[in-house]
Amino acid sequence: MSASLGFDLSKVSTNYSFSINNPRVWDSEYSMGVNIYKNEYEYETYSHDTFGAGVNIGKQITRNLYGSLGYSYS
Repeated sequence: MSASLGFDLSKVSTNYSFSINNPRVWDSEYSMGVNIYKNEYEYETYSHDTFGAGVNIGKQITRNLYGSLGYSYS
């Protein structure tokens, strides 16, 4: 299982993200992951905020071949 937490701060934007991925759910050939993020942009003429999340699932097809399918919403 792996997880990551990220943030990026600048004069124009602020970005946050969190993701977690399990490459072998219950020791099976399936994988699953989720992520969430928030982006804030601040320009002179306007500002823009985005919040989103995603989920993905995958399966090991052969020893070196994997397939996955994901959905994201923001």
